[in-house]
Amino acid sequence: MGYAIRLFCTVPFSTLVPLQAQMIQRGFQVRPVGTNQLDIFYDRNQPPITADLMDATLSETGQQIADFLEAVSDLDDSSEKTLVLDVLARTQALVIIGVSGDGSDAFNAALDNILDVVGNSAEGLFQVDGEGFYEGGSLILPLK
Repeated sequence: MGYAIRLFCTVPFSTLVPLQAQMIQRGFQVRPVGTNQLDIFYDRNQPPITADLMDATLSETGQQIADFLEAVSDLDDSSEKTLVLDVLARTQALVIIGVSGDGSDAFNAALDNILDVVGNSAEGLFQVDGEGFYEGGSLILPLK
């Protein structure tokens, strides 16, 4: 069963070319699928991990941000909630990592590499479906 990991970027993020280049340097096969979309292959017998970059001015991106603003607003007040709401309100781009992996060592290595590259390329917070918002490697705001 697949899920998504999102990076809500609070700084401009205009291209996935650095992710593509660094993943190739790290030994992964990467195929552009469209403008700002990549398939990253970690095992030829498994579906790729996908990466999509969406500008915050797109209606689809705006709707995703609005949905998360609503969900987080319903949570109990905390400093973490305030931080997440601030990041969501200042989001300029959204990187969505589509995950349907098998949990193998190869999958985990590929995902770790992707998150490392993306996380070091932009400021913001990660959100993992079914878990919540992360700052660095720490879950700061659970959101199911």
